[in-house]
Amino acid sequence: MWGRLLESNGVIFGSGLVPAPISLPFRVPTGARSLKNGAHDLHFYDVRRGEAADRLLWLETRVRHLHPALASVRITHRWGGPILLTEKMRPIFRQHPRSKQVIVLGGYNGHGVALSVYLGKWAAEALLARRPLPRWPLPS
Repeated sequence: MWGRLLESNGVIFGSGLVPAPISLPFRVPTGARSLKNGAHDLHFYDVRRGEAADRLLWLETRVRHLHPALASVRITHRWGGPILLTEKMRPIFRQHPRSKQVIVLGGYNGHGVALSVYLGKWAAEALLARRPLPRWPLPS
């Protein structure tokens, strides 16, 4: 579970995947069905019904039990979706192959709320030639 305080003094919480992961965390699904092919099923998920609604209710219940002040907190938004897990758990962070003025960021491996802000700042600094891009091995 993660949480972040917003400028509005609200809080955003998240946990797990909606829909649920295919198998244990960080494992690749087995059989003929792949995560890539399973992405087409996302058009049929509705966070107001079924397993997605159950998982969000579980999260809301967990949040309400973190502290007495959260027991009656108003929940205003709900959403769900997949988390991109990259090879070796490294985010995608590189220049676009056709433009030095574009940096491609993504694949935060479940850490997008914090990591996207941090790497977004780094990318802006790189575009301004104030900081080099990371040197970790990049996927081909």
